[in-house]
Amino acid sequence: MSIIANNGADVKELNLLTDKPEFDSNSKVLVICNPTRDYSEAEIRAIDDFLSNDNQLGRNIMYFSSADSHELPNLEAMLATWGIEYGDDIVLESENNTMQNYPNQVVPSLTTEEIMNTGSVLSTVSPLYAPNSRSVNTLFTESNIYKTQPIFTTSDESYSRQASVVNQTYDRLDTDKSGPFNLGVLSMKYKYINNIQHQSYLLACGSTGMVSTEYFNYSGNAEMFMQLYKIMVDEQDDTILAAQKATSSSVASNLP
Repeated sequence: MSIIANNGADVKELNLLTDKPEFDSNSKVLVICNPTRDYSEAEIRAIDDFLSNDNQLGRNIMYFSSADSHELPNLEAMLATWGIEYGDDIVLESENNTMQNYPNQVVPSLTTEEIMNTGSVLSTVSPLYAPNSRSVNTLFTESNIYKTQPIFTTSDESYSRQASVVNQTYDRLDTDKSGPFNLGVLSMKYKYINNIQHQSYLLACGSTGMVSTEYFNYSGNAEMFMQLYKIMVDEQDDTILAAQKATSSSVASNLP
């Protein structure tokens, strides 16, 4: 992600299976963007090992899905452990909460709450923009060693339906689900070592368009993701890893 690279971090692409040995102490964030196929069990283990960091935690994931996402049962099972479940839908908004009056061009609201007791509250000068987004549901607020927190949400006037039906009409239907919906959720796994909390974060977003070069720089998205990145790495300059596309043991990544 260019905004992170431009603020002092190294950005590297990797193959999750073959590049697993390349994870080192400076690799703190793994970005996964709209996989075109499910992960193998070996790749899921590689992700778990990365996040666990020899039981020290301190490593994180930014995951971006979209309304046209493929079925990903292995990855979805991993996300469920973190209290996250994606809706099989596309979220639409009222005229007052959209970009250029297109219901699928959603302008969500950013949370005003403190992020995971870090003392940080997110803020942006420009509005957020989440085009063609799925809903992101929380399976729990807190469970054992996990906590979840919505980061940005739609209005009470929003509605959702399966993406295939959206092609027929944007008008609200009686069968649509009513909002508000989460479009971005942060989950935290934590433990205490010598009475000091250690944590890893998983950010799940419903829109890959949020990080597309077409919209990234003129919305508040860049500001928000930079703030979340700093929370994840405790405001240190570290390495962000982007799962690369094309090979048989990789996932799709379309990062600016």
